[in-house]
Amino acid sequence: MQEVFLTSSATRITPIIKVVGERCNLKCSYCYYNHINQTPDGNRIMSIEMLERVISQYLSVFDGPLIFVWHGGEPMLAGIDFYRTVLSLEEIYKNKTHIITNAIQTNGTLIDHNWATFLKQNGFRVSISIDGVDCVQDKYRRTISGKGTSNTIERSVSILREAGVDFNVLQTITKSSLAFLKESFDYFTDALHIHNWGVNVFRDVERTNSIMGGESITNEDYFYLITKLLDLWMEKNDPSIIIREIDDYALAACGKTPDTCSMSGNCSSFITIDWDGTVYPCCDNIVSHKGVVPGHLSSDNLIDIKNGDKRLQLAERINALPKKCKDCDFLYGCYNGCTYHRENGQNPYCKAHRDILRYFKDKLLIV
Repeated sequence: MQEVFLTSSATRITPIIKVVGERCNLKCSYCYYNHINQTPDGNRIMSIEMLERVISQYLSVFDGPLIFVWHGGEPMLAGIDFYRTVLSLEEIYKNKTHIITNAIQTNGTLIDHNWATFLKQNGFRVSISIDGVDCVQDKYRRTISGKGTSNTIERSVSILREAGVDFNVLQTITKSSLAFLKESFDYFTDALHIHNWGVNVFRDVERTNSIMGGESITNEDYFYLITKLLDLWMEKNDPSIIIREIDDYALAACGKTPDTCSMSGNCSSFITIDWDGTVYPCCDNIVSHKGVVPGHLSSDNLIDIKNGDKRLQLAERINALPKKCKDCDFLYGCYNGCTYHRENGQNPYCKAHRDILRYFKDKLLIV
């Protein structure tokens, strides 16, 4: 194994691989690629040569349990045969210590019985983006032609469940969707029978998304979102329901470090690899930011990119904490939040984090 410099408490760096780049069969209003042409293009799929370079070089760096995250755009646009090649290459290049997991983050609209069977047989972790009840889902998650996706998603969920595929959900919350939080919670638990999901909040950090004006989640909105989810979860009283943010804040309220990267100081434990081999030093959220490209696999080795000055300098900036954070009693439960959300180096949900932790302590009777 080649030595790689780790810049967080994580023991490995997880690759997020965008096999078709930002290309997608949807045109979600809040997507940070909405302003560019996302129309699917068969010429913009990661080549087999580049795929082999990614897998072989990554597996030469890390031992033990590893995870490849297949992302987008919409990663299913690459087709099932692409992922059959992924599995073949993993078999060729893995060593005796490797336990490889493949995870795919999808909008769910391309799932059919063939996909479901493939995912089940090959043990893929599946996460589907669903925002809530139809009026929420169809408002911002539309096809390129402008059609809503709620009916398609319900069909896909049914197909996955019939095939025995375990999956979770990633829910994006905007200011307007907060009004339907209970309806969406009930829709997930009672109609779709979803028992595991996480929440992403929309925040137009760069203020460049003109069609989403006024939809960014504020500090007050964030407090309402998380505390309302806790209340709904407690009222439901079903221990099989797992909501990522409730778990994270419950851990933090108990004085333990949360699991999610945005609250654990592990932001720099991810890299993003684009379809053409461009490597970004963090997760997909900051790929759109200029000036963060440390290397390219057509000319550089992955180990050199990971250990290069550009990545290490960015990691230093990511891990830097304002004095306000260093002096904060709740640092262990926040670590200055998601890097992408920071403004002037500071987590915009700072007050909400503190108030939420106090709320959790009271509600869960944590002393």
